[in-house]
Amino acid sequence: MGPAFSMLGPLEVRSTSGELVHLGGQKPRGLLAMLLVHRGRPVQADRLVHALWGESPSAGAAATLRSHVVRVRRLLDEAGTRARLESRSGAYVLLVDPEDVDADRFERLLTEGRAASARGHLVEAEALLEEALGLWRGEVLSDLGAPDYAVAPAADLAEKRLLAHEACLDVQLALGRHVDAVPALQALVEEHPFRERFAAQLVLALYRSGRQADALAVAAATRARLADELGLDPGSELQELEAAVLRQSPALDLVDLPPARDVAAGPSWPPLVERHAERNVLVSAVAAAATGQGRCVAVAGDAGAGKTALVKAACIDGPPLRVLRGQCDPLTTPRPYGPLRDIAAAAGVTVWDRDAELVLAEICDEVVSGLVTEPTVLVIEDLHWVDAATVEVLRFIARRCAALQLSLIVTYRDHEVGPQHPARPFLGDLARHEHGTAIHLGPLSVEGVATLLGPDVTMDAARVHQLTGGNPFFVVEVCSDPDRPLPSSIRDALLDRTTGLSPDDLRFLQLAALSPDRLDEALLRELGVDLQALSRLEATGLLVADGSGLSYRHELARQAVASTIPTAGEPHLHALMLDALERSGHGEPALLTHHAVGAIDKERTFIHACAAAEDAGRSGAHSEAVAFFEIALRHQDRDDPAGRAELLHRLALEQYLTSHLTEAMETMGSTFELWQRARDERGLASAYDRFSVFRYYAGDRREAETYADRAVDLAAQEGLAVTLGAARATRGFLGYLRGELDLARSCALEAASVAGDSDERMLGSGPA
Repeated sequence: MGPAFSMLGPLEVRSTSGELVHLGGQKPRGLLAMLLVHRGRPVQADRLVHALWGESPSAGAAATLRSHVVRVRRLLDEAGTRARLESRSGAYVLLVDPEDVDADRFERLLTEGRAASARGHLVEAEALLEEALGLWRGEVLSDLGAPDYAVAPAADLAEKRLLAHEACLDVQLALGRHVDAVPALQALVEEHPFRERFAAQLVLALYRSGRQADALAVAAATRARLADELGLDPGSELQELEAAVLRQSPALDLVDLPPARDVAAGPSWPPLVERHAERNVLVSAVAAAATGQGRCVAVAGDAGAGKTALVKAACIDGPPLRVLRGQCDPLTTPRPYGPLRDIAAAAGVTVWDRDAELVLAEICDEVVSGLVTEPTVLVIEDLHWVDAATVEVLRFIARRCAALQLSLIVTYRDHEVGPQHPARPFLGDLARHEHGTAIHLGPLSVEGVATLLGPDVTMDAARVHQLTGGNPFFVVEVCSDPDRPLPSSIRDALLDRTTGLSPDDLRFLQLAALSPDRLDEALLRELGVDLQALSRLEATGLLVADGSGLSYRHELARQAVASTIPTAGEPHLHALMLDALERSGHGEPALLTHHAVGAIDKERTFIHACAAAEDAGRSGAHSEAVAFFEIALRHQDRDDPAGRAELLHRLALEQYLTSHLTEAMETMGSTFELWQRARDERGLASAYDRFSVFRYYAGDRREAETYADRAVDLAAQEGLAVTLGAARATRGFLGYLRGELDLARSCALEAASVAGDSDERMLGSGPA
């Protein structure tokens, strides 16, 4: 059944029997249209009045609006729709199922069609996209004359309509229907003469239809039109396509690509099956880096879907470029800039080697400068474990790579990236960038499982598909020994590889399973792993050694081994790893904190969490600094009021820097009593000083001035010169904002005098 509400053209409502509902005159139609545009969101009554009657409505307009509301409700009831028009505190809201609105159904079909295309299911994609385009009957709400409230939604939908045309035509070209696509493309090029994507598709369709001269004529006409009317040259896609047509490049021919070769290391990785379209997207991104017009691609999928293997294959299939890989780790609190530090040495980035405060802009500039010294593909694995600081650098890269010899590829498990996940801003940017692409690796079909099993495996493909859910890694694991009965679980299949290991080797596997980072050579020595033990462990197929150390070949393997660790045994293993890391001198504070927490070692957790917080704060990773300070507080000795107050003070400053102002005020306020118990007037005055700034930015000017005065009075009373200077600087700042220029000048001069006497360049940065 078609949608009950149609706005992709003249406004229409259909009853459950499919008959058109008579909506009456312009006012009830306009009321329903505005509520439909804002469906699910309350619209104030006065806004509806202005939309229907203009800026000068009559005195009785509000009452007339209510009568129209009653009429629309009656129409909806008579039509038998599931929609409800509700009143809410001076506003009205239309509640309607998305499937009952043609615009929502269109967007769903567009999303599903593009996803099917990315998976290589081209016939399914074509059907979905054609159904989406078939919902359009004209311009959005064309019978209402483009009302102001519909301008932005209509423009958004119109752009998505063009994207749907582009996606559908891409699918048709991939299916070899270039001859059939030509008339539609000619009409679209005529209607949208400056949309180069349509022109490029038409050039390709004509060329594949044996009309090389016509293809070149379209390219030339587009170039001339852009130059004459806009003063622009065509974009890189059209220029490269025209050049390829001129030299009759074989790359333009329609070919059925052979299956991608297996480039993954070790027997646990499956060959690439049903990943042709996704591989092509990634190969194009790799090639784009070589031309100085980089791309960004996000590869999503479950653990074992083959994300890493696919990226490796694309990097090999594309032109030979430098490939740098960074890994996000499953730490309780992530390493600030962890994956970028992994590639820092190879990229010549030294920003983290300096013993100085870092700012985000400096980090971004140096990372990009190191990456673009030669054509490069930057691969960031497991973005679902990323830290917020790394995300900001990736956003910086993504916004610029289209003009650089740099392509960015990230992999992640989409089900682990919720609405509040740190990676969300980056993925949102990617969806908006013209040079950004997101692809999803879904499960294999039964036919795909059969292909993966191969002709020599006698297992039933449907049974294996049912057992594994079509996960490629699971498929390989359950059929690694065809003569063995199907394992009851993937865990059993993986743990079977540990049979025959000595207790020491098994204990090392368990130690490695608790460590989210690679184990480098120095750490392996501290753990007593010699060359013979290393050979035995690698022979299990669970671990893999590379230039940076030893790690699990796959997260599923790590989880399987971790499941064998008794709960009571975890603290002991974490303690062993913590001791080894401290002896090696290579442990980063974040990693040391992870193991100290796991070891239930209160003292060392406090020490390492404080160090990790300071490290994060210096790097500009303030969200992670907050998390580490909170860990430190949970493990701090509560009998030390001065130490606890100082830690809370530092936490409050980091909360303030992450725009959590309410939490920062609560945290700073909780230090007052602690400073008083510790008889530390300097700390209390500094807390008052910082608190006054927080109160000002919270919009409470009077309270801000009160606490600034308290800081000044207390510091003056106790003879605390530097603290007094800082407090006077804050009080002067508040006075300046109120226009009290004499007070501001006096305070500034006093603060400058103190700064000169004490050689303090910054005042008020915290407890002295």
